Amino acid sequence: RTEVVGTQNYSGQSVFSVIPVEGVMDPGKAQDFTVTFSPDHESLYFSDRLRVLLLEKKLSRQILLKGAAREHMMFVEGGDPLDVPVESLTVIPTHDPEHREEAEELKPILVTLDYIQLDTDTPPPPATRELQVGCIRTSQVSPKKTVEFSLEGGPALQHKGFTIEPSRGSVERGQTKTISISWMPPADFDPDHPLTVSALLQLKGDVKETYKVLLVAQVVTGP
Repeated sequence: RTEVVGTQNYSGQSVFSVIPVEGVMDPGKAQDFTVTFSPDHESLYFSDRLRVLLLEKKLSRQILLKGAAREHMMFVEGGDPLDVPVESLTVIPTHDPEHREEAEELKPILVTLDYIQLDTDTPPPPATRELQVGCIRTSQVSPKKTVEFSLEGGPALQHKGFTIEPSRGSVERGQTKTISISWMPPADFDPDHPLTVSALLQLKGDVKETYKVLLVAQVVTGP
C-alpha cells in the first residue's frame, strides 16, 4: 500500500509501482519486492511512502521512496534551496524542441559560505561547500557518453578568496563529480558586508545548460 506524499505523474497514475502488492509467505521464507520508478515529466520531488502490512493489519515497515527525473542527461545538485518541494500538476507548455536549446535561460544556484571566526590563535579552516554534477545513465540512444562541465571566472574568484576544485572536467554516465568551493576572507574584506560574486557553470551533454552560481560569503563569530 502507498500513501501519496509528494509529486505524482500528470496522468494521475502513481509514479512508483510495486510488485507484488499482496501474497502469502510460508514460515521461514522471505519475499522480495520490485519497485519501479516511471515518471512522465521532469521533477526533483517525486515521492511516495511504501507500507508493508502483515495479516492486513500490523504495520511491519514503512519505506520512503524518492525520485528525480530530468529531460536531459545532466544535472546539478547542491547549493541553498530556491524553491519548495511542492508542485502543481498543471501541464505547462514547453518550447518547440527544435528551439529549446536557444530558449534556455540561466538557471540560478545560490551557495552561501560562512567563515567561522574562532576566538583562538589557531587560524580557522576555510568555509567550504560542494556542488554535485551528474550524468544520468539512460537506455535512450544518445551520441554523448559523458557530460562536460566548466565553472568560469577563476582569476576573479581567486582574487576574492574563493578556490574552486576542479573548475572543469567530465562525468561518465551513471556517475557524479564533486565541485568543492572554499573561501578565505581576503585582506581587504569588510566583515560588516557579505561578499557577493557570481560565476557561470556550463554543462554540455545532449544539450547545453548554463547555471548562474551566486556565491555569498560572510564571516560569523564562532562559539
